[in-house]
Amino acid sequence: MLFQPIVDLRGRHVVGAESLLRWQHPVEGVLAPEKFLPIAEEAGVIVPVTRWVIQRVCRLAAEWRQRLPQAIDFYLSVNLSAASLRDPGLRDYVAQVLQETHTSPRQLKFELTEVGLISNVSAARELLNGFHSMGIELMLDDFGTGYSSLSYLQLFPFSYVKIDRPLLTWTGSERSNNAITSAILQMTSNLGLRAVAEVVETQAAAQALQRMGCDFGQGYFFCEPVEAEEALHQVRTYNGPPAVVPVLRPASGQGGATEVAGDYSPTVVLPPEDGGSNDDTVRLPGLSPRAGKSPRGP
Repeated sequence: MLFQPIVDLRGRHVVGAESLLRWQHPVEGVLAPEKFLPIAEEAGVIVPVTRWVIQRVCRLAAEWRQRLPQAIDFYLSVNLSAASLRDPGLRDYVAQVLQETHTSPRQLKFELTEVGLISNVSAARELLNGFHSMGIELMLDDFGTGYSSLSYLQLFPFSYVKIDRPLLTWTGSERSNNAITSAILQMTSNLGLRAVAEVVETQAAAQALQRMGCDFGQGYFFCEPVEAEEALHQVRTYNGPPAVVPVLRPASGQGGATEVAGDYSPTVVLPPEDGGSNDDTVRLPGLSPRAGKSPRGP
């Protein structure tokens, strides 16, 4: 299991991580979920696999809580498939695991796609309302790729939307993409939802998203999926109470941009408030960008 950090685009810190299931095949190497989860569903083992992931993530969250300062808040998210939503005992199992591991519901989030919800709306609604009543926040994944995403925001108690790749495969200058994404971000804000931009792979996209008011970002521009210990390091190193947030000061020769003061490498430079473009990075200090696409899946 790997974890990909989710970054606060305004505060420049890691707020959590998405758990990504991988299979280390003896011949094929590392396989993404789309390669083996359909087989697991056909074999009827997707329910125990999902339960194992939830238990593993809750145990990690409890361990991280012990190893991190109390001032640091974080969460780990788990992807739920359509098949897992048909597990009649899932809600009770999650409640049991949270109790056994002494994990706060605030530190666990569930991600769901429209495809997963559409197969059985009534059962999914009952289950997700149950999770919501427990204090577990829900994320609508791949937002904007289906026909019913807007109606699902009314039907289900989502707290987050994750904007999908098609709306973010830009350099930050395409007017149509910018307009659509800006409208989505404005709508989610008006609905009281928080937005996570997925698959952020360029500096320009990160800058544009920040200017539009996007709350969080995730993708190879910030950090590739990493092992649990490295993800914990990112949360510990690039997080902290407001008292230790670096002081902003004008940057010389940057045309009105501001840079983060402090002993960081590389220095984080924020884009101009007027929406102008520059070559400054908004990448978290120490989070190395990687080439290639972000693997997705439960």
